[in-house]
Amino acid sequence: MATAIVKMRVGSYEEWKPVFDEAGELRRSHGVLSHRVLRGAEDPNEIVVISEWPTSESARSFQSDPKLREFMQKAGVIGAPEVMWVGDETESAGS
Repeated sequence: MATAIVKMRVGSYEEWKPVFDEAGELRRSHGVLSHRVLRGAEDPNEIVVISEWPTSESARSFQSDPKLREFMQKAGVIGAPEVMWVGDETESAGS
């Protein structure tokens, strides 16, 4: 399993969230298992999305899908999101 932690700034959470929800089918088509949306305590337009994927390949396929770029632009994402990949501790055991 792969986990992607994506931090981004948006112009307005209220405008971003419906577009994020609209992109749900795109996430599902790439195999997302779950996701969680967090907002900054000091800046509610700073967003963190934590998503679980069956493989890192499925997550990277989603992130490179041109439709995602369209959704991000429509949602008002400012600049390039920061992406951090983390894995299950058991995946790296014995490596």
